[in-house]
Amino acid sequence: MEREGPRKTMFVSALLFCSGFLVAALGVRTHNLPLLILGNGVLGGIGLGLGYISPVSTLMKWFPDRPGLATGMAIMGFGGGALVGSPLGTALMNRFAADGTLGVSSTFVAMAAI
Repeated sequence: MEREGPRKTMFVSALLFCSGFLVAALGVRTHNLPLLILGNGVLGGIGLGLGYISPVSTLMKWFPDRPGLATGMAIMGFGGGALVGSPLGTALMNRFAADGTLGVSSTFVAMAAI
C-alpha cells in the first residue's frame, strides 16, 4: 500500500475479494471444502485486509491532527458494510434456494457481481 498507493491497492483488493466469492461459489457447487476455504478464506481474506488498511492508512495521513476520528470513521464504514451484507446474503440465499440446494453458490456469485 505504501509503495503503490491506495488506488492500486483498492483495485487489487476488489479483484481478490470478488474472485474469492467466485472461487468459493465453485467450491460450494463442487462440494470441495479446500476450494471453499481458498476462495472465501484466503483470497477473500487478503482482499478484505487490503481493502481495510487502504482507507484507514490514507485517512490517518489526511487527518494527522485527528487520527482516531479518521480511523473510527473508516472502521464504522466496514461495520456498515456488514450491516448491509449479512441481510443481503440471507435474502439472496432465500431467493436462490431451489430443490435440494440452499442457494449458497448462486449467492456467492451474486455478491461477487454486486
